[in-house]
Amino acid sequence: MNSSYSKNRLDEHDLVNYINKVMGNNEELSFIKDLARKLNLKAYLYGGAAAGLGNYSKWLYYRENGGKAGEDFRASLAYTSSLADIFLGSQDIGLAVDVGDGMHDSDFEGVYREFEIKLNEKYPYKWGGGRFSKWEIHTLRLRLQWAGTEKKRTPVINDNFRYQHTDSMSIGLIDLKNGSIRDLGMEIRGEQRQWFKEGLLTGSIKYLYSKRHDQTEYAINKENPPLFSIIRYIKSMFQYHLRGEDGDLEKIKLIVSRGKPLLGTEYARNWLESNTMKMFAGSSDDTGLSHYIEKIGLKDLLREMGVETVRREITIFG
Repeated sequence: MNSSYSKNRLDEHDLVNYINKVMGNNEELSFIKDLARKLNLKAYLYGGAAAGLGNYSKWLYYRENGGKAGEDFRASLAYTSSLADIFLGSQDIGLAVDVGDGMHDSDFEGVYREFEIKLNEKYPYKWGGGRFSKWEIHTLRLRLQWAGTEKKRTPVINDNFRYQHTDSMSIGLIDLKNGSIRDLGMEIRGEQRQWFKEGLLTGSIKYLYSKRHDQTEYAINKENPPLFSIIRYIKSMFQYHLRGEDGDLEKIKLIVSRGKPLLGTEYARNWLESNTMKMFAGSSDDTGLSHYIEKIGLKDLLREMGVETVRREITIFG
């Protein structure tokens, strides 16, 4: 996909300023920022939520500074900085929480639970027909296990994250305290460039291949086949109107050409159906999406796998 920009190209300083502007105008994000401060926690948007806020802030910058992102495809947004403007209705909002300054790790569990309870009491938002909380709250680096129960929280930073195939729009953090951007690709995965930050500034997305993907726990359990990373990549590309980086297409075609993966759990089968639906529903360019998945062979593969969303959406989009 092509992205064109005016002479008013934003830099990281501008982007962080607009991220803070959007957060300041949003009731829920302002509440989360204040709640984290009161509880002495560090709170971040991560993954797709960080990508959503970062790209929205970029579009707002160009809208207010006479610039143009892509073909002004988000001109129809109200730009009220509401959650409905920033995130898709079917998108959960990923929050990563960490120990605050001076707090001992041993004190974290109780404060984390208070944060989770207060946020869901204040804003009990749901999606998926009321089945799922809009807030997907995780720890950043500490694993929690509630005594006497099976309830636990897996940290965002873990070996699955470190070694799986992923993309640049899935590896970012935005600090809710000051709007600063952290790129976990370079910080945790050892990437040579800050792909998340670069992608926000230039309107691009990078597919991040890992030689160790098949060794991760979720891949071994057949819950995260390489195909899932392709769907995440395409979903972000067409949701945010991004340009694929050089070399991505060859890697993506290679993975799709391997054919139908074995899905080992109901979770994996549900993930495929749900995220294929999100890929279509969130697209800013239905025709371009249809042509792209046909070009890489994904349309036929998903049809072969019997994904209901594909049968329905292909009828609509060609």
